[in-house]
Amino acid sequence: MKTTFLIWKTPPIGGAAPDWQKITGKQFNALVNSPEGIGRYFIKLPSIDPGGRDGAVVMEATEADYMNWKHETNRADYLRRRGKGITVISYHAMESDDSDCYNLLHNNIRGLLI
Repeated sequence: MKTTFLIWKTPPIGGAAPDWQKITGKQFNALVNSPEGIGRYFIKLPSIDPGGRDGAVVMEATEADYMNWKHETNRADYLRRRGKGITVISYHAMESDDSDCYNLLHNNIRGLLI
């Protein structure tokens, strides 16, 4: 689906809600590559539809909102990349009457490394 681009008609002052202007992808590209785009921040909100039929939204944001969004996005990307192939095993799930947790864990890890 098509991406929607929203910019401020005038920057918000004193926390007031800004007036939004919808622009095309070409206009957005021209804006961010022009001197007028310097110091402006944009957040990309992904589609909420699993198939992506409703499209993404790129909207202008304050620097603080952008930094928070960027931090959350970087963390989610990091966890997604690092989480592949990792299994979390609880000590308590591995307990049995005939063996202690340390030996079970040690043997499981050793088996993975060999």
